[in-house]
This record gives sequence, C-alpha cells and structure tokens, in this order.
Amino acid sequence: MSGSNSGTITSCYNIGSSKHGVCDYGTVTNCYYANENSSASSKGTKVSYEELCGESLPVGLDASIWETGAVITTTDTYKIYRMPSLKGVGIAQTVSVGQYDVGAGNETFIPISTPEELVALANDRTKWEENYRYVLAEDIDMTGKEISPIGNSSKWFKGKFSGNGHVVKNLTIDLIDSYHVGLFGDNAGLIMNVGIEGGNIKGQSFVGGLCGFNQGTISGCYNTAAVTGADMAIGGICGRTFGGTIKNCYNAGEISGNGYTRLLTVRRYVLLGVR
Repeated sequence: MSGSNSGTITSCYNIGSSKHGVCDYGTVTNCYYANENSSASSKGTKVSYEELCGESLPVGLDASIWETGAVITTTDTYKIYRMPSLKGVGIAQTVSVGQYDVGAGNETFIPISTPEELVALANDRTKWEENYRYVLAEDIDMTGKEISPIGNSSKWFKGKFSGNGHVVKNLTIDLIDSYHVGLFGDNAGLIMNVGIEGGNIKGQSFVGGLCGFNQGTISGCYNTAAVTGADMAIGGICGRTFGGTIKNCYNAGEISGNGYTRLLTVRRYVLLGVR
C-alpha cells in the first residue's frame, strides 16, 4: 500500500501482491492484508479472505464509511469474494479464490513435503479415494527419484490435490509402452495450483505433463517438462480430457508424438492434447 511511510496509516486493507503487507515502516493501525507472500516484518494484520469478507467488518473499519464484504459465489472449485468497499465510491472489487487452497476452506489436507512422500502416495492406491486431500507444503525436487503415475485406469485418483502454489521439479517418468501417463495417470478428482517444472515424461498414448486422462477438474496449473508419446493423445497439461474440466492452465514444455498430437491454445492457456 505504501512503499515508504514515516507517518500514520489507519483503517485500510491490501489484497495485492506485496512483500510488506500494508507497508514496512511507520505507524499502522487497524490495517489488514491477505497476501501469503508478505514477509514477517510486514506492518498490518494478516487475515484470510474469509475474515476480511465476513458478516462484520474487521476491527477499525467504520461501518458508517465501509460496506461489508461477502462471499457471493461458491462452487466446487472456487469462491468469489466481494471485498469491503467505501460507501458511495466506485464498485466493490471481487476476487476469485480456489476453494481448496489451504486456508480457503474448512477441510483438512495431508501435507506432502518430500519426494519420498509423493512417491508413497503414487504407490498406495488406497489413498486415492475422494475422502483424501493433499497439499504440497514445499517445492518437491524429484531429481533421481522414480515415480509411477498417481491413479490409473483400474483405480482413478478421486481425491483433492492442491499444490498451494508450489512446484514439482525435474519429474522423470519413463513408461514409453504404457497408456495414461503423467504425474497423475487417471484423474476424476480435483488437481489445482501446482506447477511441473522441468523433467521428461514419456508414455505410449494419453500422456500429459500433469495428467494422462482427465474426467475431473484441473485448475491453475502449468507444465514446462518435455512430454513425449509413441502414439496419440499427447498434451502439455493433459493427454485427453473427457467429461472433465481444465481451466486457467498453460504449457511451456516441448510436446512430441507420432500421431494426432497438438496443443489447444486459448488466450495463452494451453489446455490439453488431441482428443
């Protein structure tokens, strides 16, 4: 909100990307910020969108001056919040937030912090059911690690997996004779807010950086790994989606295959391979 402050800032909030919340110097009272990346030295009080847009205004925001915020839309994958706004001044800003980001919902997520924990998830098909929810607690570097796809055609992944803004680096999966290959092989759940950075993913058909075959939801993800298929349905994010949803995703990795392989690009969002 302020790059440098030697005075007083009171009764304000910031939801923009800022290292220092409201500011990093001076006197700050009854001010709030909702940016996860702000440093520990940030001035102001860190709050969630739920707290900022609750039924009552945060302490210090005068109801005679401010309109309260609210949750105006809730879906299976996101909420839209209307921010508090000054009465009679413009239109209140709205923000769309992933419903299943840590801190955005009321569900409990199992943290994944190491390559070994990610491999363990891939190897335990009993943990792919819809009542399981996972979140990356750290960036995961898979250099030198072998992993099989999470979910397959006989046992789909039906749970929820949030990268929470973290990435899986140097992912290598070499299954050139196999179908439905990616970090996730077959998805009927929710995968969101995770990046695949670097690595090499190989399969026969239905091969993607993030997912081989999708019937669930993939949102807010990207891939930079090279994806190779010996046959068809090869894509940056997903080899094929059928009855599922992919949104706000992009691919920047090299894609190659021998048949019916292409990228579908809309407004820079590279969604999937050929169907």
